[in-house]
Amino acid sequence: MQTASFGRLLFVNQLLFYYACCITFISMKNIINEILPINQLTQYEKNSRTHSDEQIQSLAAAIDKFGFTQPIICDENKVILAGHGRYMAAMELGLELVPCRIVRLTEKEKKAYVIADNKIAEMSEWHEENLLSELSDLQDFDIDENLAALFDLNTFVKTKAEQISIDKIKPHPRNYKVHPPDQLEHLQQSIKENGIYRNVLVANDLTILAGHGIVEAAKLLGLTSVPILRLDLPPNSTKAVKILTADNEVTHLAETNMREMSELLKELLVEDDLLGTGYDKDKIENLLMVSRSKDEVKRLEDEQWGDFMDFQAVKPNPKLIINFENEKDREDFGKFIGAELTDKTKYIWWPFKEKNKFAHLNYVFEAEPMKNVTEDSDE
Repeated sequence: MQTASFGRLLFVNQLLFYYACCITFISMKNIINEILPINQLTQYEKNSRTHSDEQIQSLAAAIDKFGFTQPIICDENKVILAGHGRYMAAMELGLELVPCRIVRLTEKEKKAYVIADNKIAEMSEWHEENLLSELSDLQDFDIDENLAALFDLNTFVKTKAEQISIDKIKPHPRNYKVHPPDQLEHLQQSIKENGIYRNVLVANDLTILAGHGIVEAAKLLGLTSVPILRLDLPPNSTKAVKILTADNEVTHLAETNMREMSELLKELLVEDDLLGTGYDKDKIENLLMVSRSKDEVKRLEDEQWGDFMDFQAVKPNPKLIINFENEKDREDFGKFIGAELTDKTKYIWWPFKEKNKFAHLNYVFEAEPMKNVTEDSDE
């Protein structure tokens, strides 16, 4: 019985081995390896992957150092499907012959393969501990400068950007920042014109740590995905909350040269419009008032600003000085206009304004920096 069972098992294994060989033969019969003259190859005209000069130099250095270890993948017409970078590096090295692997695919299979070959390479990640160990062992490895950058730890991407469905990410429950409609309008316009050029930062469960406004604007535009950087942090950890706070607050610590910014916004106003910058004409007007002296404000209409802005240069409030012969006349005047005048009252508004938190403040322009004039002022 044991011999019969062993015989049946051996037969099944042989059958499986034969089947695997047949499958391998079928899948390999359409692949041919050849050494081809490089001038017979043609680049795929719709290749969606680009190669920088720096990458080509590194590839050329790698081929020169290690040999042509990966063949160029071509179709039966010798059009390159995978290996455009290696082809350009071989051209850079002046190679006349290159190893190629010719595959026979349908037209749609070719298109899919070109994209898949490029995309799959992006999906791998570095094992940091093993990487550090291997790079340490290569400290005395003899390489030229074009290869040196490939072995620099600082050039390795440890956090990779992903394009992920917008429905999968969620706002942080402790985010205290609110994005008003006018800000979201500017963000939407910026995304329309420039795309999302800033990755959304998320925790390990896809809770947003930075970029809440971007996500809100993207949803309003009907986008279905956004680029993210995923950190290996729980959303409510100290580090995660610190990132959340820093994203909201750190930019406010920067100092702004308001005069230079106003000139930059003026260029945009002349050449295009302000939607997408976070500024509008009212905000520019306020910016001009606080970044220029009284005399400069008066000249704004004479400059190019007058062609694009409807503002009027700020004029000082009209004033009338009234002198009294005695304190009683002063008190009688206060009663006549319905104002309570004290020893500290130096000026009043007409029509009379009840004093509240801000009504007693009057902002005026001076040759020197602006100041607040209050009841205690000597004016």
